[in-house]
Formats: sequence, structure tokens, C-alpha cells
Amino acid sequence: MELALCLVYYTLKDIAQNNSENAHNYNIAACITVGKTRFYGWNSYDTHPFARRELMCSSTGLPVVNYCYHAEVHALQKALRFTKKFKSACVLIARVLADGRFTMAKPCEHCQRKMKDIGINPSKITYTNWDGNLELANNVDKSA
Repeated sequence: MELALCLVYYTLKDIAQNNSENAHNYNIAACITVGKTRFYGWNSYDTHPFARRELMCSSTGLPVVNYCYHAEVHALQKALRFTKKFKSACVLIARVLADGRFTMAKPCEHCQRKMKDIGINPSKITYTNWDGNLELANNVDKSA
């Protein structure tokens, strides 16, 4: 892994461990690079219309609206204040366990759809896999 990418992932690790409001034993952070500018985001329970997701409740089968940020959407919202051109944007996503190890951070369908709608190329999305290694989003659902 190139040094710059390695430094970004360890920056994400620090952000995830110090900023995420997730009550679980893991935290997620994301970085969107547009040109030379980086926008960082993390899981947050803050509400914002941009973070709106409709989920199906497993017990009732009815749709439930959720407004909390995923790290990718949080970073996207920050980047949108700066630019509307994401053709060359690069997205890095990391999930950090409580013990500091990296693990799976594949973006959910909602985040994939948001990134696609904004114009981010799915082949420029990198995330940590179950083993903590970096994986290109070639196998992320491109139809989302």
C-alpha cells in the first residue's frame, strides 16, 4: 500500500475512535478526496435530511425512516459544500474495532446510491474488508 493511502487510513482510524458516536464495539470513518482536498466523515446520530434512509422494520414489515449519518454520507455532505464535481473523487472507508483492528466497512446500499447519484465512480471506492485489508469496490453493487 502506498504511504499516502496508509496515512489516510490511520487518520481514519484516529477519527473513528475519537469522533464516532456509535454505541457498538466498532466505529466507522470515511474520507473523500477531491483534488488535493480531503473531507472526513464519521458515524453520527445527528439528523439531517441528506442522511434520510428508509429501512424495513424486521418485526412489522413496515418502512421506518432513519436520519442518522453513515460516515460516507457525512463526508459527502461536507464535500458538497466545497464542490459539485466528483468525477475524480476517491472514497476511502475504514471500520475500526474497539481493540484498534480494521474490519469490514463495505458501504451499504443507501450510501452506494448516494455516491452514485453524486457522480462518484464505484471503482474509486476503497474500504477495509473482514481481514482488515484494503479492497476496491469492484464488487460493490453498481446498480444501487
